[in-house]
Amino acid sequence: MNDGGVSRELILRNRHGLHVRPSGQFVTVANRFRAEVYVSVEDGEEGNGKSMLDLTARAAAGGARIRIRAVGPDAEEALAALCELVDSGFGED
Repeated sequence: MNDGGVSRELILRNRHGLHVRPSGQFVTVANRFRAEVYVSVEDGEEGNGKSMLDLTARAAAGGARIRIRAVGPDAEEALAALCELVDSGFGED
């Protein structure tokens, strides 16, 4: 892994995207790890993936393309857990 960490691009599968409830789930999972987590939507500016305010400010609608990037000692584990959450549709579908 280089200083840029690890990242993956995904499509938000849940109907309403990163509204409050899925953002809360995302932040809860992200905060289980020491790695820093960043989220961008449709190649926009990155936000802090451990911050509800930053996540909801991304205004990611259902079907949007997001990139999750993790940097730190457990970055790969953090990325895997967050991708699993997103791929599951946050339990909404």
